[in-house]
Amino acid sequence: MTYPSSAANSRPRKRSAWIVVVLLLLVVGLLVALFLGRLAFLTQFLPTTSDQGSANNTEEQISDIVTYEMRKPLEIVLNSGQENRVYLSLSLSFKLSSTQDVPFVRKLEPAIRDTMIPYLQELRPEELEGSRGIFLLREELLFRINKVTGSVRVEDLFIESLQLQ
Repeated sequence: MTYPSSAANSRPRKRSAWIVVVLLLLVVGLLVALFLGRLAFLTQFLPTTSDQGSANNTEEQISDIVTYEMRKPLEIVLNSGQENRVYLSLSLSFKLSSTQDVPFVRKLEPAIRDTMIPYLQELRPEELEGSRGIFLLREELLFRINKVTGSVRVEDLFIESLQLQ
């Protein structure tokens, strides 16, 4: 014996379950499209905090960056472990905290060179291959420079040119 009232109740439940699934799919689809940038035009309706004042602050911050460029490039013979010699030419500049630090770093440039040259002489050409090698070189040189400068902190190191011959 079947009860007609229970069969009638199951249809609205199935229908409401399908409506929930369709709504969830729509919401997930919109979120994915927004994440992938397909609905980027919607961002024009979002409030922004940028104004002219912040643009001027950015320009002031850029103009406040102090760099010191080493006078001469470092020219070194690398440890290739073979008969043929590999030469490295390296030009560097440093990012400093203030303009008052420039004369101090200029006076210490010979000591900075003396700490970098032994390290660079022991490098093999293979160690300078790829972006990882250049990154490790930058980090090691920055560490050594900051040991020499002591109280004056060199914030960053820029490799102006690097040539292997």
